[in-house]
Amino acid sequence: SQGIADDSLGAEDKESKENIEERSSEAVDKADAGNVIDTNFGASSKLIWPVEGNVLIGFDMDKTVYFPTLDLYKCSDAVYIQSDIGTPVYAGHACTVEEIGYDTEIGNNVTVELGNGYVVTYGQLRDVQIEKGSDLEEGELIGYVASPTKYFSIEGAHLYIKMMKDGKAVDPLDYLNY
Repeated sequence: SQGIADDSLGAEDKESKENIEERSSEAVDKADAGNVIDTNFGASSKLIWPVEGNVLIGFDMDKTVYFPTLDLYKCSDAVYIQSDIGTPVYAGHACTVEEIGYDTEIGNNVTVELGNGYVVTYGQLRDVQIEKGSDLEEGELIGYVASPTKYFSIEGAHLYIKMMKDGKAVDPLDYLNY
């Protein structure tokens, strides 16, 4: 019904089209229920702090930053916020969960889409409380700070936050409300 004849679509395309129609239908249902999450993040928008703690390693793509466990200097495309194991981690802004995964360096992680090309990845997590495709409100529980991976044993427990705008890393501290 979107100008594409179903018989000209391959199996994957038909499935994608059905998924899009289903998501569109769900969005209408949510709008009717008044539960639409506003993921309209912009350059002047702010994120709430997702976890209590101080910045352990800052963002810097211009100069190298020292990573003690690795005993090397490298650019830092993320911010590492020191925190205790088991500390709750909250969504910094209304968002949609794009991916939930595991990476040997940042451990369990969740990638959320804020809107307008802004994407945030939270890493070093345990007990993730959300599912892929979920819409989250600002301040909603994502999970808890995990024990550090072997890449951060000296730095200790922390939350990893990487923020991207249109595929380019940006400093999350420029958007965190503090």
